[in-house]
Amino acid sequence: MDLVAYGTLVAAIIAAVAAVWSSVVSHRQLNLTRGANAPPFPVVNARLSSVDDQPDWAGIDVHLTNRADVPLTVLSLEMERPKPCRLLPSDEAYEDPKGYNPKKSNTFPLDRARKEISIGYGPGPVGSTRFSSAGDVTHFSFYAYDPGELLRKEDRPQLAMKLRWDDHEASIFLVIVTITRY
Repeated sequence: MDLVAYGTLVAAIIAAVAAVWSSVVSHRQLNLTRGANAPPFPVVNARLSSVDDQPDWAGIDVHLTNRADVPLTVLSLEMERPKPCRLLPSDEAYEDPKGYNPKKSNTFPLDRARKEISIGYGPGPVGSTRFSSAGDVTHFSFYAYDPGELLRKEDRPQLAMKLRWDDHEASIFLVIVTITRY
């Protein structure tokens, strides 16, 4: 081979390396831009409490504050740790399911407790007051069936929350919340 052929081969190799390098850098920049435009995650607090006259049940109160400019919907809740605990929405624990007579049942209906419960609502965008009376903060309560006090004995009980941003992308994401005790 002559000198011109070697020069052409070296130039082709340099051009291929530059093209690969350019695509790697542009892909990385695209991922960084996408992450920078993502809304900030909400602030979630979950507290565990005992339930009067219900020894195998624990109450869980969740406070969710939206810090993003788009509304947020809580799709579902599930106990992450300990796994045997089942959840019961607070409205199903009352004798009157509509909540007009807020008297708790003598015993909570264990047959209605399930692994995952649906919520279907959440806070509005940060600083809002129009979406609901709470604006950018939402509070909800439910009960966890806790046989043998597994939930109370767990070092770091955790709750998995499936959330969705209510914008044009409707991104669904999962947040793991550590439950604190009263």
